Amino acid sequence: MVALRMQDIRRLTVDEYHRLADTGAFANERVELIEGVIVAMNPQGGGHAFATSVLSRKLGAALPESLHVRTQMPLAIAPRSEPEPDVAVVPEQLVINAAPDNPSRALLVMEVCDSSKRRDRAKEALYAAAGIPEFWIIDLPARSVEVMTQPSGTTYAHHRVVKHGSLTSKTLPAFTVRLSSLFPR
Repeated sequence: MVALRMQDIRRLTVDEYHRLADTGAFANERVELIEGVIVAMNPQGGGHAFATSVLSRKLGAALPESLHVRTQMPLAIAPRSEPEPDVAVVPEQLVINAAPDNPSRALLVMEVCDSSKRRDRAKEALYAAAGIPEFWIIDLPARSVEVMTQPSGTTYAHHRVVKHGSLTSKTLPAFTVRLSSLFPR
């Protein structure tokens, strides 16, 4: 096998990624574009689907209609990145203004992980650089939620891990979730 150097790799733009997708290049595959690289997404297990569904339902019930809860839909947050977070809350006006493209910002992004924690953690830099005010990683094996706020460059200034009780979004204080509701027995 030939060893490649990073400078030898040609990264795609979001537009190029969309053109490839339009040709059927990724038919029947779950992929997302991260820093110009097409990344395969893990198949969803039952716990992942359960937590994503709970979050989506509870957010939809708590938030006004002016905020869209997007489940596993792209965010065009950088010229070479279009991740598909498990849950994102986007102001309706951003969805309307972006159409037919994908919105470029969100107020809150959540990634649910069981075996994908390393990959989901790598998205922190993308979400922080895009100025997304709040990012949650729901860690199914640890039965915890890592909350990141205050984006600063490519990281978040404030990190905390919550393992018990309830959690209220700092950005969207109308949204509170009991952690026990996210993890199947």
